[in-house]
Amino acid sequence: MSSAHFLGLELAPDQFRAAIIDTNLTVLGYEAVDFDSELQYGTRGGLFSTPGDAFTTPVDMWVKALDVLFQKLGERFDLTKIKGIGGSAQSATVWLTAESTKMLAGLSPKLPLAEQITPAFFSLIHTPVSQDTSTLQQTMVLEAALGGPDAMVARVGTASHPSLTAVQCMKIREGNPDAWGKTARVMMASTFLSTLLVGKWSPMTESEVVGTGMWNVMTASWDAGALEVVAGSPDQGKKFTDMLGNVETFSGKAIGNVSSYFAERYGIDKGALVVPFTSDRLASYLSVAPAHNEPVLSFGTQDTLMVPATQYIPDKAYTLYPHPAQDPSEPRRYIAVVTNRNAEAARTMVRDMYTKSWSAFDRLISVIPPGGSIGLDDKLFSFWVLHNESPTSWNMQKGVYRVEVGQKVNEFRDLRANPRCLLESQLLALRVQYTRMMELPLFAKHNQTYYRRPPPISLLAYHGGVAFNPYDKDLCPQRLITIGTSANFPSIVAMIGDIFNSKVYVPTGTSNPNALSPAPGKLEQSPGGPNSAAPLTPTPFPPSSASNPAPSRLNAALGSA
Repeated sequence: MSSAHFLGLELAPDQFRAAIIDTNLTVLGYEAVDFDSELQYGTRGGLFSTPGDAFTTPVDMWVKALDVLFQKLGERFDLTKIKGIGGSAQSATVWLTAESTKMLAGLSPKLPLAEQITPAFFSLIHTPVSQDTSTLQQTMVLEAALGGPDAMVARVGTASHPSLTAVQCMKIREGNPDAWGKTARVMMASTFLSTLLVGKWSPMTESEVVGTGMWNVMTASWDAGALEVVAGSPDQGKKFTDMLGNVETFSGKAIGNVSSYFAERYGIDKGALVVPFTSDRLASYLSVAPAHNEPVLSFGTQDTLMVPATQYIPDKAYTLYPHPAQDPSEPRRYIAVVTNRNAEAARTMVRDMYTKSWSAFDRLISVIPPGGSIGLDDKLFSFWVLHNESPTSWNMQKGVYRVEVGQKVNEFRDLRANPRCLLESQLLALRVQYTRMMELPLFAKHNQTYYRRPPPISLLAYHGGVAFNPYDKDLCPQRLITIGTSANFPSIVAMIGDIFNSKVYVPTGTSNPNALSPAPGKLEQSPGGPNSAAPLTPTPFPPSSASNPAPSRLNAALGSA
C-alpha cells in the first residue's frame, strides 16, 4: 500500500487540472489543460458570453479536456498505482439524454472519449455557469412563489439570486423547451465527472444540492413546491424530481470502481475507487483542513468566506452546506458560506484603470493609509457592484459607488486610493457577515444552551437587525486561513489581519500536509507603514510562531477537524 497513489481532479472555469499524491499526502505532480489555448472552442476564460449577462460553457469541451488531461498524466506518471480518484468542479449543471447511459456502457478503450460521446449524449450543449446573471425575472418569480426571501431560506436553505441553479433550470425550461423535453437526467458538473469515471449515472451528494435552491435540508429531500415552480406545473415537478435523481447524504461513500474504459485505456487499477466529487468552494475548504473554529477566506473569481458551524440556522446572508467529510454516525456539522460575486472582476477593472499590473496594485494598497486618508473623519469608501449574489431586493443596484467626506462622488481626488478602498469594502463586507454569524448560535456545541451576551451601547454596527461590537475580540477569529491568488500579495494579507483582527495563515505551497505559515510580519503594523494612520482595529494580533502548526489534512479527512 506504500506505493499507492491518488488522483485529484479539478474542473475550473478556465482549466481542467489534476494532482497526484501518495499515502503521505505528498504531491507527486500536477497537470492541466487550458481551455482557451489548448482546445479549439473559441472560449474566453473557458466561457462564452452574450448580451444580457449570460455566460455559458460547452460541456463537450470538458470531455475533450479529460481526454487530453489523462493523456498528459499517462506520459508522466505510472497510472497503475492509482487506487482512488476524487475531485471538484465549478457550479454548473449538465443535461443528459436517455442515450447517455447506452453510450457510457458501450465505450471502447481504443478511442478517446470525445470521439464516442456525441452531441446526442447531451440535451443541452451550452450550459449556464455561476457567472451567469441573466435570470433576474426567474429569480423574482421563484422567491415570490416560495413566500419571500425569509420563507424561501427557511424552506430550501438559500436566498434566490441570479446564478442559483433553480432559476437557471427555470430559464432553460422556459427558453429551451426542446432541451427540457429531451432530458433524462440533470446533474451538477462535479457529479458529471464521477459519472464519466464510473461509466454510469452517479447520484449527486447532499453537500452539492443544498446550494441549488431545490433541496429541503430539514426533510432531506427535494422540495416539491420549489420543483413545481421551476418545472412549471405539479406534473412537470414530479418529472423534474425523476430527472434530478436520488441524492446521497453520505459524501464519504464510494460511488464505485473506475470503469473498464479507464482501466483498459490508461492502465488504472480496476479496483480503484471513485469517491463523490464536490463543489470547488467546499474542496478548497477541505484542502487546508481548518480546525473547528477557523474560517477560510478563498480568493478567486468569486471571493468566498467559509466558516465551520454546528447548528443549522438558515439565513439569507449565507448558505449552510452539510460538511462533506463527516460520518453519518457523528453529530451533523455544516459550513456557512458567504460569497461575493463582484470580487475578482472588480479588482481586475480597478487594476486596469489605475495601475496596469498586479504588482502596482499591491504597492498602492501598501502606500495608501487605511480608509484612503490619514485623517479620522474623512475616510473614503468604494463599492463596485457588477453582479450580485445577494437577496433579490439588492440585485438591481448595479454600479460603482464612491463616497468621500460623507458625500457620493464620481471619482476620488486621489486616484491612487481606488485599489485600497475597493479591497477594504470587499473585506469589510465579509467581516460584517462573519461577525453577524458569530452573534448567532451557529457555533454552539451540540446540546449546549446558547446565551447571547448583550452588546455594549456604544461602538455598535448593525447588519440585518443584529448589533455587534466591531472591537470585541470574542467576535474575531483567533486565526484565519486565506487561499487563492490574492493571498500571495503581502498588502492584501495585511489588510485581512487588520480588518478581522486576527492572525492570518497562508498555505506555503509545499507538499507538507501541515504547510500553513503565519502571514508576514507586516501584520504587526499598519499596512501604510509605522508612520501611517492606525489600522481599523486597535491592536491586530501578530502572526503566531511556528510552534503552533495547522492540523493535519489527513486528520481532517478522517473527521477530526
